[in-house]
Amino acid sequence: MERVLTFVALYLGLSTVLALVLLAGVFPHHPKTVVGWVLLFALALPLTLLGEFVGEFFWRNRIARAVAARSSGGSLSVLRLGYAFAVMLFFFALAFGVHSWLGVE
Repeated sequence: MERVLTFVALYLGLSTVLALVLLAGVFPHHPKTVVGWVLLFALALPLTLLGEFVGEFFWRNRIARAVAARSSGGSLSVLRLGYAFAVMLFFFALAFGVHSWLGVE
């Protein structure tokens, strides 16, 4: 029972901190309903962890290692910047597609 309470306390604490970070990132927008606030606090930790894993995948995969190996000589690399731009462009297109698919205005 003590392990369950420890898990719940850690989850609530981390979710609170991450929810505040998410709220600061989208300021001045915030949830307007009780359900929205509950979803924010319940999903803040899983969505943050998912984002960290996705980011780790894109910056630590075979392609990223090859880009880093080919451009390790200089402090500024067009190849590294191009890879980062391509990854960010992919996420922008994905977010735009989901936004359009959901019909959010």
